[in-house]
Amino acid sequence: MSSRIRLVFSVLAALTTALIGVGLAAGPASAAPGDPLSFHVDGSEFVAQTGTAVTQVVRLTNDGTDPLVFPAPPTFIAPLHLDSWTGMTGETILPGAAATLTLTYTAGAPGRTGESVFFTMTAVDGSHVQNASLHIGLESTSTSPLHFTLDPVTLDFGAVTVGASATKTLTVSNDGSVPLYLCTADVMFYDIVGTELPNFQVTSSSLGASCGYVPADEQATFGVTFAPLAKTDAFRGLVAVTARYIPGEDVADTLTVDGVIAAAALDPVVVPTPTPTPTTAAPATPAVKPAASAAAAATTPQLAHTGAGPAFAVGFGTLTLALGGVALSIARSARRKARRG
Repeated sequence: MSSRIRLVFSVLAALTTALIGVGLAAGPASAAPGDPLSFHVDGSEFVAQTGTAVTQVVRLTNDGTDPLVFPAPPTFIAPLHLDSWTGMTGETILPGAAATLTLTYTAGAPGRTGESVFFTMTAVDGSHVQNASLHIGLESTSTSPLHFTLDPVTLDFGAVTVGASATKTLTVSNDGSVPLYLCTADVMFYDIVGTELPNFQVTSSSLGASCGYVPADEQATFGVTFAPLAKTDAFRGLVAVTARYIPGEDVADTLTVDGVIAAAALDPVVVPTPTPTPTTAAPATPAVKPAASAAAAATTPQLAHTGAGPAFAVGFGTLTLALGGVALSIARSARRKARRG
């Protein structure tokens, strides 16, 4: 082999070794959870009304297998401004821990843009180095991004009897451009001086038992029940619904919209107990004497049937006895006279 050929092979071997070394140092081209170096981003979407500013926290959570280091925070340009950071100047970020960036976005003309920044993360022991990028979504709106309406504007329960209840449906419509975070506990009821009204309660919700998100252009419904405990004249109060937009860690924009409630409570209707009407007992029907058997009828002497009714028979028997008595008396008198003569 000539010296020129040997020289070519030597150069190729050196280049191969160098490339392998660079590959080991640079690590994988795209990090993913479970890789030695990887992080997850929360709060990287900013939405604000034109001419206003919104500040929120962006979290970079280490979801890799190695402790990592961010040597320095990335550099941002307008309309983004870096206000503060934690864990971005050489501190060790253990797996599961996070570094944070507090950013302010000043919204310009309506529209959607974005900004990408680049920085480096390394393993604490220096075994891996990874170039990283962070994309921030930016959206400017002509109206407030956090906005919703109530339907109906007035919850009119009318007059409800004490001890009874009435239920109405309250619909919250998200007509803004960001998701609403709503809780049943954030639907409150007050009188005109701000005292809470305990006779009004949320008894059902399309969001479940506690809280949930309402995306833009969608709705949530609440069942509101009025159950009065004492009589009240007709009155008007407020139903106050508070919703939040939570773009980043521990940062929330809040909006409260008021509706109206109208109701009255009536005393329960007392229905008098009716007095029972006295009733006259019907005379008892005399029992029918069972007919004698044919054999008994043949051996038992029977009175002759005259065709007269029972009362007539009794009267006739009495008269017969009386006449018999008179006849007997005359006969006795005649006998005495005959003896004297």
